[in-house]
Amino acid sequence: MNAQDVHPKTPPETSTWLKIAPIFVVVALLLSANGLLATGLPLRWSSGGMAEQTIAQLAACGYAGVLLGGWLAPRTVHRLGACASFLAFVTLFASSCLIFLATWTPFALGIARILGGAAIAGLYLLIESRLNTLATVENRARLLTAYMVDLYLAQAAGSGLTSLGSPEGALAPSLAIALILTAAFGVRQFSLQAPAHVASVRRTRLSLLATAPEGYACGVAAGIVLGTFYGLGPVFARARLSAHTLVGPFMAMAMLGGVLGLLAAGRLASAKGATNVALASLAIGTLALAVLPASMHGNGAAMIAIAGFGATAFTLYPLASACVNATIPPTARVEANGLFILCSGIGGTLGPLIAGRLVPVVGVAAPFMVIAAATWAAGTFVWLRRIMAIPAQAPSSTHLGGPS
Repeated sequence: MNAQDVHPKTPPETSTWLKIAPIFVVVALLLSANGLLATGLPLRWSSGGMAEQTIAQLAACGYAGVLLGGWLAPRTVHRLGACASFLAFVTLFASSCLIFLATWTPFALGIARILGGAAIAGLYLLIESRLNTLATVENRARLLTAYMVDLYLAQAAGSGLTSLGSPEGALAPSLAIALILTAAFGVRQFSLQAPAHVASVRRTRLSLLATAPEGYACGVAAGIVLGTFYGLGPVFARARLSAHTLVGPFMAMAMLGGVLGLLAAGRLASAKGATNVALASLAIGTLALAVLPASMHGNGAAMIAIAGFGATAFTLYPLASACVNATIPPTARVEANGLFILCSGIGGTLGPLIAGRLVPVVGVAAPFMVIAAATWAAGTFVWLRRIMAIPAQAPSSTHLGGPS
């Protein structure tokens, strides 16, 4: 009997899932904190008398931070290494929560939102680059689906926790700090091999855009969906539902609907390709508009409608990410995911700003109208690309750099 019979090797598929399990724990902690902040902060500010347009501007500041983080995070990872970068991003995220506790001044809150958004972008970059490095062609869609299920369950849990305290209280930022600092113990999960050199970032980004235009276009649309919904969804719920204690469950229902949608989307992505599913998921525009009349017919109808919206809306980001990573060479993984987060940050910055401008004109329905317009526009672009059957430009090894 040889050694292999006594100690059989772990199957590759099982080995991959064992490696990512600790990463999923870190994701759960970080995104529970993010869910607390995404629902708790707008609710806190709205209950304190802050104007809807100011809340929308603060939401845009958060995604402006994502935009900044998507631009700078790859350089930070290359310079400091993945583990040191992870600790730096966690520290920055926790520090932004301290500012939320210390002041109600919009300018200071905007700075905190930018810092927190930049930290989240860096953390997403490390998490998604690590997951895509561990993934194979066969299991990438399933792995990313599991990751997003973990993400949205954590955010739903965080959003639900906001109903435990008073809207004006300090529960959200205080508990978020504790969760973020606990996640810091997972730093060893994010070691990435450093590249020998950093290629021209400008040329790399242009080449990446040409390689996966549908994925990056849907990344912008996903940013608009998430930024607008997280930024003004609590304001919409507070205006349309009968009690402020239902705001957290309203947001959580959207994320739980997203979990169910992701379970179906993962199977479709494996069978038909991420681009097909991304196109199909752009039906979220129709369901976004369906939330508006449903919210006029009682709390129950509103909860059902928002769960249906979430079942499609929250699939767009992971499907677009899978579409990008399926066509990007491993040597460009960090840059590709950094650019995807950058695109998402652009959408997340523009969405709340546009919706906030429209609130005085069309009322609290503005967020869902913006979401519908953005997703229909992205869907039209992807559909036209498919009809025209424009082949993707093959990436040039002289233009792409990154960790090997």
